[in-house]
Amino acid sequence: MVGLVIVSHSWKIAEGVVDLALQMAAEHKHIIAAGGLEDKEIGTDATRIMEAIKEADEGDGVVLLADLGSGVMSAETAIELLEDEDIKVKLADAPIVEGAIAAAVEAATGGSMEEVIAAAEEARGESKLVTIYSKGGTIMKKLINEVDNIVDEMLNGMVDAYPNYIKRLEGLDVVVRAGGSDGKVALVSGGGRGHEPAHGGYVGKGMLDAAVAGGVLTSPPSELFYESSKAANGGKGVLLVIKNYTGDVMNFEMAADMAADDGIEVEKVVVADDVAVENSTWTTGRRGIAGTIFVHKLAGACAEAGGDLQEVKRIAEKVIANVRSMGMAVDACTVPAAGKPSFDLAEDEIEIGIGIHGEPGVNREKISPVNDIADKLLGKILDEGIYNSGDEVAVMVNGMGGTPLMELFVANKHVKEVLDGKGIKICKTLVGNYMTSLDMEGFSITLLKVDDEMKKLLNAPADTPAFVQA
Repeated sequence: MVGLVIVSHSWKIAEGVVDLALQMAAEHKHIIAAGGLEDKEIGTDATRIMEAIKEADEGDGVVLLADLGSGVMSAETAIELLEDEDIKVKLADAPIVEGAIAAAVEAATGGSMEEVIAAAEEARGESKLVTIYSKGGTIMKKLINEVDNIVDEMLNGMVDAYPNYIKRLEGLDVVVRAGGSDGKVALVSGGGRGHEPAHGGYVGKGMLDAAVAGGVLTSPPSELFYESSKAANGGKGVLLVIKNYTGDVMNFEMAADMAADDGIEVEKVVVADDVAVENSTWTTGRRGIAGTIFVHKLAGACAEAGGDLQEVKRIAEKVIANVRSMGMAVDACTVPAAGKPSFDLAEDEIEIGIGIHGEPGVNREKISPVNDIADKLLGKILDEGIYNSGDEVAVMVNGMGGTPLMELFVANKHVKEVLDGKGIKICKTLVGNYMTSLDMEGFSITLLKVDDEMKKLLNAPADTPAFVQA
């Protein structure tokens, strides 16, 4: 990931810009402030900037943004001091605030050094009098009010719609069961907004007890995971269900430690069902995507039936061992703070192997009939070697947010044909939007291999805003 260094005469301004950029692109962990002098007096120091560049470098280069003329000169001097170092570093001719946000979002979605610089410099030309959701469609069309208020307004609107299911913890971006979770193991999950109905839509009987909301496609802070664990705990312990994204894993683990310090028994599982990549910009190991919903369902059913914490964790791990997914996109999603698609596709192109945070996939190719696309996704899943003739599976054909159900059902028809042809029996099929990526057009396929124990939990009752099963 391309690193960023914010150079300002004021250490407060530099730190503030970094904080703002991290709010907009929380997956980016290498945005470094180089503001002020050693004693926090006004000024810039080439040596401090040089050290910040070294700290920000992950091997993909570092982009600098500076405020005033002498700050630019100090930044250029710092670059000269690094001539003997194997670090690619460039200074962007961009506004320090708008440029930092645009650069951070571009870098967090896997942009190259040149793309990060271009995004920062393009921000210089954006009029501050044109809202990002311009009525004229100048940048993008979104049914929102203010970008900064999306998460707050969405959570309040969700609670207003489902008061019998969920309530919001006062002052926090967390929803919990309206009726509490006393007397059972509590399940807590969460992540950035933009994956709706995940995760708040699965809070209720037979699934989750609390869901944490981060910014749009960004990890929530550890404090929210901690507060949700405290609120959901009914005295039987808490299982944290984590999608394998670096920010989510790190913040969940910090929260688990804090909860344990309070005497709360906490266990955690990490879902890594995406077969498209082994490692990515956002993860060590495979990403966690739509298969997470099956973990919510089966582990939630086990908890609802009275299973203790170790039993609920065992079921969650059993699901994780037997679930695999892969997705594709016809068109990228648009993060409101960025105001443009997270990656570009030509009119006749599709992206194979996308994630759920706006990141591009592993292969770009010409669009083809959906049967051919489904064959590629399903083929990669079946190559895992855990689904064989005579096995029973649950199938999820998951919309990425902007795909009509009509198209998802067409894809599902072919999935069934392929599995029937291989002698793999389908015990349950889910088609719809379960784990999305804003307005991305595309779909993912998930297979869960089941046995009698898992089928019983899969078919157990659930009653949540987004998943109801008698």
